[in-house]
Amino acid sequence: MVRQDVRDEFGNLSTFQLNWKPSPEQWSIAQCLHHIIVADEAYLSDLDKILNGKYTRPLWSLVPGKSAFWGKLLLSLMKSDSGKKLQTPAIFEPSSIKLTDEILSDFESHEQRVSDYLRKLDGVKNSNFYLKSPVSPYITYSLRDLEEVMVLHHERHFRQALQVSRLDKFPKSEKLNKSDDLNS
Repeated sequence: MVRQDVRDEFGNLSTFQLNWKPSPEQWSIAQCLHHIIVADEAYLSDLDKILNGKYTRPLWSLVPGKSAFWGKLLLSLMKSDSGKKLQTPAIFEPSSIKLTDEILSDFESHEQRVSDYLRKLDGVKNSNFYLKSPVSPYITYSLRDLEEVMVLHHERHFRQALQVSRLDKFPKSEKLNKSDDLNS
């Protein structure tokens, strides 16, 4: 997980800097972190059900090869270093309003929570656990694939946020130069 990296890289930034966007179409550092939280939260109730022995396998996961296909596809998308922007499903969109500097502590708490889930799930025999995507009930993948996708997803959006902070036009303080544009 990227909790320490986020603290080290963004812990001293102001709310203004966390919410600064390179352009209206691009995400701020705060939005990258919020997106990770939003995406993960969509899975946590299913993970609770698995841990509590109340999870029911999705019907579509019984189709031979289907879950393996989707798992491999998601993993390849998360591993891609092509820099190609992926279309974010609406359910995973970050907040479009300015986030407070509490996003850093919210993210840190969230990372701890997800780490706790993953640690607990290591103790579960999970070769038969398959989850359906919050995006579509027809998309299913194994719990193991989801765990790896979550870790890679966190790393991907940390790198995205880091790129924002390293842009030449990234505000070095609360105040913008006259030539700078807030874009948010």
